[in-house]
Amino acid sequence: MDWIKSYFNYYFKREVVVKNSNGDSSKIEDYVVDQFTILNNNVEDGNNNNILNSNDDGGGIKIIVSFDGGGMRGIVSILLLKEIQNILGFDIGVNCDIVCGTSTGGIVTYAKLFSVDNDELLRLYCEFGKKIFPSSSMGIMYNVYEESTLCSTKELISTLETNFQGKIMSDRKGFVVTVAQDKISAEKSVKIFANYQNPSTNLHDDDSTSVVDIIRSTAGIPGLFHLYENDKYIYYDGGFQYNCNLPIALIEASSLYPNASKLLFISIGTGYGKNDSPNYYCSNDSTDDRVEEYLKQFQDQSSIGGIKLKSSQQASPTKLGGIYDLIKNLYNLYRNYVNMTDTYVVLQQFLKDHQLDDHIFTYRFDVQLEYDISLRDSSLQAEQEMQRSVYDYVNSNTSFKRSVSNIKKLIELNNNNNNKQL
Repeated sequence: MDWIKSYFNYYFKREVVVKNSNGDSSKIEDYVVDQFTILNNNVEDGNNNNILNSNDDGGGIKIIVSFDGGGMRGIVSILLLKEIQNILGFDIGVNCDIVCGTSTGGIVTYAKLFSVDNDELLRLYCEFGKKIFPSSSMGIMYNVYEESTLCSTKELISTLETNFQGKIMSDRKGFVVTVAQDKISAEKSVKIFANYQNPSTNLHDDDSTSVVDIIRSTAGIPGLFHLYENDKYIYYDGGFQYNCNLPIALIEASSLYPNASKLLFISIGTGYGKNDSPNYYCSNDSTDDRVEEYLKQFQDQSSIGGIKLKSSQQASPTKLGGIYDLIKNLYNLYRNYVNMTDTYVVLQQFLKDHQLDDHIFTYRFDVQLEYDISLRDSSLQAEQEMQRSVYDYVNSNTSFKRSVSNIKKLIELNNNNNNKQL
C-alpha cells in the first residue's frame, strides 16, 4: 500500500483517503494541480482483498498496452502495432493482460478487445475517417448545417455500430478513459468504462453502457461531435486530462494484479511535430538496460523458448449570429480542447517517477512527424506522412528492434515460468 499512497501523492490533486487493513486512514496531501478533479470518492483498500485476489492469477509478468489519443493520428498507433507484430510474431494488442486507451486510443482498444487485426483496423481508419472528419470546407459546412458540429457524429455512430455493436468481446481486460461532468454540481472527474469490475479504485462507471456510447464518451471533443450523456453525467474526451493514460493504467493494473512480479507497460503514441520533439521524444535505452540486466539472472536456466499466446445539448444557429458564428464557436471549443494538458506532461512525469522502479518496466513507442498533423486531418497527404514517419522510425532506429526483442524475451520467460508451475 505504501507505494500506492506515494503514487496518488504524485498524480492526484484532491486529498485522498486510503484505508489500510487495520481500518486506519492516512491523508495524502495535494501535489499536482490538474485541470480537473480526478476522483469523486475516497480510494479504499483492505476490505476488498478478496475482490483484488479474485482478479489475480498468482503473479508473473503482466502486460499492459496503452494507446494515446490523437484523432486520425491513431493511424500511427496502428502502424506501430503492425511493426511490433512483425518482430513478436503476434499482435501485442490482442495478447496482453490489459489493453486501454483514450479517445482514438479507445477505438483501438475496443478493436483489440474484438480481435480486429491491424490491417482491417487501418482500412477502417482510412475509409471512414474521411466521412467522419471531412477535409473540405463544403464538408464542414454540411456537418454544421445538418448536425451543428464540425464533424459528423452520425457517421461516427454508424461506423461504430457497424464494426462493434453485437459482436462478441474477448475475456481480456480493457478500459477507456473519459472525463465525466456531473450535471448537478458541474464537477469534472476522470472515469473509466471497462469490461470488468474493480470496485477498489472507484474509477469505474456504469457497466451497462453500450460499446458505441463508451467509445463516444472517450472521444467526446466539444465542437467536433455531440457529446454522449446519461442521466447523471456529460462525457468529455479523456484527452482533457489523460491523453496518455499510463497513470490510470498503473492504478488499475496494481489493484488487479497485486502479486505480479513485474508490470510491463507498452505505451503507444500518435506522433508529434518537429517543434515538440524536445518534450515528446522518449528513449527506451534505460528500460532496455534494466530489462537486459533482469534477464541475465535467467541465462543459466534452460533456454528461453517460444511464445504461447495465451448526447449533450446541441448547438444551433441563432438568428443574430447565423451559421458563421456557430462555426466560430465550434472552432473555439475545439481549440480549447487541443490546448489542454499536453501528453508529454503526464508521460514525462510517469517515466521520471518509475524509471528505477524494480516493479515496473515501461516502453514508449512514438514517432516524429515532419509537420504537425491535426487530429481531424483525414487527407491522403497526412496518411502518407504518418506511414513515412513510422517507416523511418522503425528502420533507422536500432533501439526499436532492441526494445521489441527485449519485450519478446520477457514474454517468453514469463511463459516458461508459467509452464513450470503447471
